[in-house]
Amino acid sequence: MEMEVESADSSEELRHKKLGFLPQKELIFNKFLPYSDGIDGESESFLNEIKWNLSRAVLFRELRPGVVTWTGRLIRYINLYGLKFSKEDHIKFVKLYYDLIVIPGLEASMISLFASTLSGLLKKQYLISPTELQLPWKPLYKLMKTILDSPYEDVGLYYIPASMDSVLRTVVKLCRDYFPIEATAEMLSEWRPLLCPFDMTMPMGISLFAAFLPTKTEPKNHQQSYLLWFDEFIGLWKMCHNKPSWEFDLLLLFSRLADNNIGYIDWEPVMPLMFSKILNNFGLPVGYRHQRGQIGHKFDLGVVVTWIVASLGGGSSCQDHLDALFKAINSYYHPSNVGTWHTKLNDFLRRLPAAFVKRLHRERSNKKSWLTAVPEKAKLTEIDITRFVESVLPVALLAMFSRAGAYEASIAFHQLAQLRPELVIPPILERLYSALDTVTEPHRLTATLQCLVSVIRPLVRGEAYPEGPSHVLPLLMACLPAIDPNDIRKTLVTFQLVTSIATLVPFVDCSGAISQRSDLTEEEERVCSATAGFEDFVLQFIDRCFNLVESSSLEQTRLDKAKNVEKMTREESLLEVGLSSTIASLAMQCSEEIFDVALAKLYSFVGGRTFEPHVAGKFAAHIVGSVAKVNTAKVLQTFLPNLLRSLESTLASDDILGEERQEDELMFNLLLLSELMRCPGTFLLPFADQLIRVLDRALMLKAREAYLLSGTVLTNLLKSLTTIYPTDFRSVAEGYDRALTEYLPIRDWGKPGDLNNLQIKWHFPNKEERFLAEKLLKRYLETNLNKLDEHADQIKTLSREELQRTLNHTLDCILGAGAVLPPWEEEPISMTESSVRLALPLQFSHADAEHWKISFSNGKHVRLTIAQTLFKVVRHLLSTGSDDTFALFGTISICQMLLFHYGVLKEDFETHQKNFQMVKKVLGSNLIGRKADIRALMVDRIQLQHELRVLESAFTLSVVTPTMHMILKDLVQLATSQYSEVRSRAQGVLSYLQRQSPKAYQIIMEDLLNGLKPEASHEQLKGTLYILAEHSSKQRSLLVMHNWSVVKELWIAVARILPSEKPSIIQLVTAISMLLMRTIETTSVHLTFTDRCIASAQLLIEASLEEKELEQAVRNEMECGQKNEQLYYELLDSLVEILTNGSLHWRMYNLAFHMLCLQLRGDLPAPPKMISVFAQNLIHDAIAVRKVAIKGVAAILKQQKKQHKKIVVNPSDIARQFSPPHLKESPRSGPGDQWDNGWLQYQGKRLPKTVEEWNQPRFVHKTHYGFYSWPKVMEIYAPEDQQPSLPEKITIDSLTAGEKEINSFFESDSNVEKFVHFLSLEDRKGKDKFGAIRFSLFKGLFRNFGDLFLSRFLPHLERLVCDQHEASQRCAAEIIAGLIRGSKHWPFAKTEAMWNALCPILRTAFSNVNVESISDWGTAIATASESRDPNRIGWLMELILEDRLEQGSFTDSSRLYMLQGGISQQEWRVSELLFRLLNLLRPYLNHPYQNMRDRLGSVLTNIFLHDIDLPGGTASSSPRVKDFVDEILPQLSLLLDNGNRDSPIDWNTIKGDEERNKSLRLLKTVSQWLSGMWTRSYGCQPEAQLLLLPYLFAAESSDTDKELARECSLALCFISATVMRPSTIEVALKIIKEVAHQGSWKARIASLEFLQVLTFSNLFNITHISDGVDSVASLVTFLLADERLEVREKAAQVLGGLLHCGFVDREKSQQLLDQFQKQISHRYHRGTRAASLPDVDMALVVKRHAGILGLCAFVDAFPYDVPDFLPDVLVELGNHLNDPQPIPVTIKKTLSNFRRTHHDNWQFHKQKFSDDQLVTLTDLLVSPNYYA
Repeated sequence: MEMEVESADSSEELRHKKLGFLPQKELIFNKFLPYSDGIDGESESFLNEIKWNLSRAVLFRELRPGVVTWTGRLIRYINLYGLKFSKEDHIKFVKLYYDLIVIPGLEASMISLFASTLSGLLKKQYLISPTELQLPWKPLYKLMKTILDSPYEDVGLYYIPASMDSVLRTVVKLCRDYFPIEATAEMLSEWRPLLCPFDMTMPMGISLFAAFLPTKTEPKNHQQSYLLWFDEFIGLWKMCHNKPSWEFDLLLLFSRLADNNIGYIDWEPVMPLMFSKILNNFGLPVGYRHQRGQIGHKFDLGVVVTWIVASLGGGSSCQDHLDALFKAINSYYHPSNVGTWHTKLNDFLRRLPAAFVKRLHRERSNKKSWLTAVPEKAKLTEIDITRFVESVLPVALLAMFSRAGAYEASIAFHQLAQLRPELVIPPILERLYSALDTVTEPHRLTATLQCLVSVIRPLVRGEAYPEGPSHVLPLLMACLPAIDPNDIRKTLVTFQLVTSIATLVPFVDCSGAISQRSDLTEEEERVCSATAGFEDFVLQFIDRCFNLVESSSLEQTRLDKAKNVEKMTREESLLEVGLSSTIASLAMQCSEEIFDVALAKLYSFVGGRTFEPHVAGKFAAHIVGSVAKVNTAKVLQTFLPNLLRSLESTLASDDILGEERQEDELMFNLLLLSELMRCPGTFLLPFADQLIRVLDRALMLKAREAYLLSGTVLTNLLKSLTTIYPTDFRSVAEGYDRALTEYLPIRDWGKPGDLNNLQIKWHFPNKEERFLAEKLLKRYLETNLNKLDEHADQIKTLSREELQRTLNHTLDCILGAGAVLPPWEEEPISMTESSVRLALPLQFSHADAEHWKISFSNGKHVRLTIAQTLFKVVRHLLSTGSDDTFALFGTISICQMLLFHYGVLKEDFETHQKNFQMVKKVLGSNLIGRKADIRALMVDRIQLQHELRVLESAFTLSVVTPTMHMILKDLVQLATSQYSEVRSRAQGVLSYLQRQSPKAYQIIMEDLLNGLKPEASHEQLKGTLYILAEHSSKQRSLLVMHNWSVVKELWIAVARILPSEKPSIIQLVTAISMLLMRTIETTSVHLTFTDRCIASAQLLIEASLEEKELEQAVRNEMECGQKNEQLYYELLDSLVEILTNGSLHWRMYNLAFHMLCLQLRGDLPAPPKMISVFAQNLIHDAIAVRKVAIKGVAAILKQQKKQHKKIVVNPSDIARQFSPPHLKESPRSGPGDQWDNGWLQYQGKRLPKTVEEWNQPRFVHKTHYGFYSWPKVMEIYAPEDQQPSLPEKITIDSLTAGEKEINSFFESDSNVEKFVHFLSLEDRKGKDKFGAIRFSLFKGLFRNFGDLFLSRFLPHLERLVCDQHEASQRCAAEIIAGLIRGSKHWPFAKTEAMWNALCPILRTAFSNVNVESISDWGTAIATASESRDPNRIGWLMELILEDRLEQGSFTDSSRLYMLQGGISQQEWRVSELLFRLLNLLRPYLNHPYQNMRDRLGSVLTNIFLHDIDLPGGTASSSPRVKDFVDEILPQLSLLLDNGNRDSPIDWNTIKGDEERNKSLRLLKTVSQWLSGMWTRSYGCQPEAQLLLLPYLFAAESSDTDKELARECSLALCFISATVMRPSTIEVALKIIKEVAHQGSWKARIASLEFLQVLTFSNLFNITHISDGVDSVASLVTFLLADERLEVREKAAQVLGGLLHCGFVDREKSQQLLDQFQKQISHRYHRGTRAASLPDVDMALVVKRHAGILGLCAFVDAFPYDVPDFLPDVLVELGNHLNDPQPIPVTIKKTLSNFRRTHHDNWQFHKQKFSDDQLVTLTDLLVSPNYYA
């Protein structure tokens, strides 16, 4: 919102001297405020307060309330004044907040608060350079690791909000440019070891690089920054063909690098690949046989947009690629094509021009900055800009009529028109004028109007598009008919257009200038003479508007009159705003003469008439009101005298005051008066006496609607008299009524405002206005308050209606005069002990405010008096049990306004801000920036600044005073009172109050606790629970406050609520339970400020604390932690006591137990009593309780986990000792299988068989270590004798008290039996899955207690694995997985014994697996094997490989599934097992059963996954794809051995031949394997797999074997949709060519289908291969002349597609066109007919048919436009309609398609044809008439 400060004159220098510093970046708008003189002093004292108190709060180590309160004030300071402090202070603030964020153990909400402060401080990055500020990166990384990678989070010992990830990434984003230069190298050595493509650490490593790596380094430092990793990461990216999840992060890094270093990096080598990936990412409906091969993850388009724009210019080929991309996707933008891809395409269209404009702005603005400048040679030239606009424009013109609406297109036009208006505006105008002519397509008109609005400013300005201004009047006149009461949308868009033009153009008749001036250009003369039509337009426009008003009268528009008539519908309220704002803009910009004529018209329409007051009346009154603001004196003189007279005479009779329903005339007159009161107060002063007379009577009216309207009159009158606001929003400050000889208004059309000459006119209330306001308040407010006092004291009771009316008028007075009613000044109540000052001096809105105070006649403070009276009224209403809800609503609204209304309502401010942003979007220019804003926008922004200050002055309530205390108590009473609507409103105000005054809750705690007591009424309880359940993004619920004493009291009180069977209470209790689960965050108990924090805080102020004070602060910090810990344990004890006393209702028991579970944490152990409750509840009868207990016990076991010692080793030393003998020692050459990581491989012959071998330092559990690189410090677990010992039966006494509780539960056989019984019960049939929480309970149990309880579980396991029930099997699987993982640190003897007992059980389990439990066992084996060294669990590895596969297809496929799970977790470290597995599977690859083949295909994929080429890496030691393909090709050869290429394979004969049958089944397995490899693999595919394509082509059209056809088709679908390497593409094209020459005709069709998808998916890669385009084109043209008709037709379709997406360039397509025309020019013998043609002539027909098909392909390739060559081609086709078949059929089909696709825009298309061609074409396209 800030703007560059231009003037550096002496007065500014004096100001800076006075301030004592040069502000970094202050908000310039403050200096335009009418009270700007006092702002410097105010900001200076505020800043000093912040610095002083903030630093002291840190030095005193007081996070709450000190640091939090003053951080809030700093954010407020930045909002009000910008970064108005010296550079030194700026840097100190940044360092302080950085150090605060990285305090260990800080709560998530504090991190968010400090992060938002830091982003406020660092958003203007150019202000601080890296040489002035350096921040360390490691603390941030540590913080991210602790929070986002916490081992405690999964088990429920640590709770963080979901938004934490993005908060921390934002912090990293802000800070990374200030990391030291050596940070890049440090990060690479830290995170490279994570880059194992098979492991989950890969996405983590890449995302860390993408977040942390600095890219904004000076060119001289590039060697130490991105050049260290660029080639390596590009290599990784090229390797991944199937969009892995981490590709997005890499692209994010690349696009950021490109954007920050434009002109320094050569992106040419990756250009084709990048654009192919972008094209693929749109998810367009191009797929093999219409199947969509969805592979991998899609990425966000914003990233590629940034990259594309950064790569443009400087001679790069990026623009050529972009042109080709738009050609390829052009037709998908057409309105008739709609699908899921639409959103992405439109998003791309919206973002691309915006990013381009942003880059251009950056290159052409001369902002001083340390950021790397774009070198001259790389800057965008004028030619670059034109080419860019020309490439995006056609697509935007198509998208504007999209079914999803024209929003994205209009944004694109807005950006493009700033670049080249002369190219963008004419086509939009052309479409608009044609849409105005047609009546049948209103959506086209709405869309074009919307797009025209977005380009209106360049059109009006006429600098780059000189014809622009001459269109303004014709446009205005032409769009008048679009104001249509029956089409609201069209009407609103028209209003938007008129408003936009009116805001930019002074409506002055300049036609006289032609005769008076001699300096006009031709264009200017034309525009001047057109301006004579302004007056006519304004009058016609007002006419149209009043037609609209009359047709929206309530009687006409609504039949449901009996219902609530006061509310307008959404459409009506939109129309109301549209009408009044459009007429206001017109009136504001009119010259005096036009204004007078318009006013006369307006008066003739409204004056003396009566409208119904609900819709039409509102419209009419608003129109008058909006005109009145422009020229108040004239409008008031015209309307007010008669209106006041009429009102006085109507109100004179007393009868009318008492009527229940008032006449429409009175209501409309009051409505009109209320709108006329919105004018500047000075003009209302002459009418003061009459107004008071009218108000005296009107405020006495009995009818509710009438007295509410009278109240609005009073409110608006008071507002006009007391508030400050600008009164002039014209586009030229000097006004328009000057002689045309000295001032020519048309030269100011669309002119930007001038900040140095704004000449804002403010309404600043004068003495007379303030005096009148005081008089009104005394007259109406004071008397009303007296009435209320008497009523409350029961001296004189008011009737129900009178009470409501009195309260309403009291509210009206506060709403009207809020700006001059100062807040009360009282001694604040001390809420918390604080070592810093928390109170702030009140009121900042402006310096003069002191003299403005209005008080009552006896000097009483107005707000205070109202508050005291209100207190009495509320007490009276509640004590008498009144059912007058309207009166109670009134009191609640008054409470809210008393506290928060000082002239501006927050909702109004937010709406104003939104509107400002919307107008700025349409009329602003992000190419030039804020200097180009028009004057009206600037004035509006300054008004927003004033309103913000007024609002901020209302928020000084962070202290609580006695009166506020009283109001709060009232609100709580109301929030827990009898009526739900009253409760709900009061709760809303309470929550708003809590947001503004964070400490307010402490006052109402007592009331809340009372509301939860057993003696509280149902309403009280309900109200209290609603208050507690209130939670939103802006305000935390009181139940999850970071305050231990509050949480303790409330949680205990909630747990003790008396049970209620009322549904509302039951729902609330459930809601609270859900709320706690959803929103709880771990609150810190012990928090220690770091020394860095203290040091940073000391830098902020000169005077530090004394040594004694600092020591005391440390003591206080420790005491605070101890107190928190005590409160925490007291809370736990109380909850345990509530749970164990046995009197709780089951519903409350569940809630209390759930609460207890949520309080478990990682840093404080659970007390034994609590552990006992959790353990006992494992066998509770209720399943909900058991679930919570299981989660709790799993968490407690995690708490009790012992630390295991690690030792540092050198991988090379271990390699010398333990590497497999066949590996020779060699230095590490890159990632992959190397000599120095060979010892990590599974070695079946070297499995540990003794204690010594078990303790060798060669076991590494993390699978990614050593693959890509080794960590700097390689640690492994120490031998067992150095680890903590496991408990034995004899050492049970040495257990801690908590462990004893667990032990005493599990050592009981009956407990274990019950527990296992409950676990093996079904929960939700068919939906139960392997439970991670149950697994972690068993893992923790066996990890902490060793084999202590194993003997108790083994008998159950033996029983469960024999039981066929799904739940029993699942239970066994969970226990076994937990046991295997839990035995990680067991000594060898115990481990061996465990496996000896477990292996037979597992064998039984594997043979008993059934359909329901197979997935659970698969998960169990995978989980057991995860993150374990395979050599340590050799028993399991050998067990799953031991049997042959001949036990029935289901058992075998189940075995394979489990085996797959176990081995795939070991990734690259089990190549020996993979070879063994492959040997095991070989005999079964042609298995007769489908389920077995499917599983085999999947297992094969796992076996070959590791055969990838890593950049710089070595070959994998796992099985290689090439060897496997070479092995199976001979077995498949039977399938292609079929002599004549066109005798189809007879699959029936194959069926009879067993050998061929086996080959067929093998092909099915291989197809499954290929599908898996092309979707799941981590790197580009080995080319050997493409040798299988001919077999897939041949088999994919099998009619007899549907399974075979489906599998082959799916494999082809995935292969064809993949972005391949150039070398792979060449192999694929070669194979397709062979099939085209030798395959069967069905295979040829399949190869064409494949070629089409392959070409589209690799469009840019193929065009960059030498002869790539020619190879594809020649293949297609070769098949176009095939002897089979079906092949020819398919080839024509493919050719059409290639031409359509721009694959074939212009020169090549011209050659093809010539070739086809030559082919069809060959003549036949006369009289021949197809039936009697001999073979020679048949060949001629085929040749001619090929030519015809080629020409038809050209016609079909352009479904939405008509290129120059097309008319001739169509006529030529018509000449061959009498040729032998199948030529005529082909031509007719093409002509029919042409007619269908070109029908919509035929009026444009037919202009491309000559008259003769049109006649011929009409004959061809129109069927002959039967009657002709």
